[in-house]
Amino acid sequence: MPPYSECETCIFYQRMNERDGRCAKHSFVMPHLDWQTVCSSYMGEGMSHPEPMDSRTLYYFGLNADFYHFAPLAPFAHLRAPLLSVNVRRDHELGWIIYPRKHLRYFPSPDSEISVVLNDQAFCFYTYSLQRTVAYEILGSEDGTPETLQHVQTLFMLGCPQRPDLLYEWTSLYYDTERLFARTLAPSLMAFLEVVSIGQYILHPDSLLYGDYLR
Repeated sequence: MPPYSECETCIFYQRMNERDGRCAKHSFVMPHLDWQTVCSSYMGEGMSHPEPMDSRTLYYFGLNADFYHFAPLAPFAHLRAPLLSVNVRRDHELGWIIYPRKHLRYFPSPDSEISVVLNDQAFCFYTYSLQRTVAYEILGSEDGTPETLQHVQTLFMLGCPQRPDLLYEWTSLYYDTERLFARTLAPSLMAFLEVVSIGQYILHPDSLLYGDYLR
C-alpha cells in the first residue's frame, strides 16, 4: 500500500469489472493512469496527504527518485471522458509518436485514420502496429555487471506521417526539451490522452515529474 490514501482503497470506489472502476460519491469518469489518484473525500484506512486538497478536484501522485510527487489532475466536472497515460517518444521510422502501451480497446484497428487535438488544433494521425527491437538492462548473474538484452516486440503506436516532428514541437511548447532529453538515447516523456470517442483524441501534458523543465 502506498504511503498515502488512493481511490482504490476508498469506501466510495466501486469496481465495475477487472479493468474499470467508478466513484460512488463524485460524478466523473475514472482515469486509467500510471499514477495513483485521490480526492479530499477519501474515507478508508489510508494515510493523509501532505497538503490541503480542493474538494472539487481529483489529484494524482507517484514515486520518483524516492520522493512522492503530488499534483491536481483536473476538476471532476472536466473528467467526462476516459483519460489514459501514454508516452510521447521518438520512433526511428515514424518520427515522434504516441505510444499507449495498454487500454487498446479505446483505439481502432491498425492502419486507421484518427484525429488528435494538440493545443485546440486537430491533426490527422494513423494507427500502426509494427515490430520494434526493444533493449533493456539487467544485472549480470555473477558479478552484478549490467547486461543489455534485446528482443523484438510488436508495438501499437499513433503517428502523424505528414509531420513526423509534430509531437516534438508540441512538447517544446511546455518543456525545455533540449535539456530534458540531453542525457538520453531514447527520448520519451509521459502525457495524457483524452478519449473523446474511438478515433478522436486530445493530448494533454503530464507535468508531474518535469517541474524542473517547464517553460
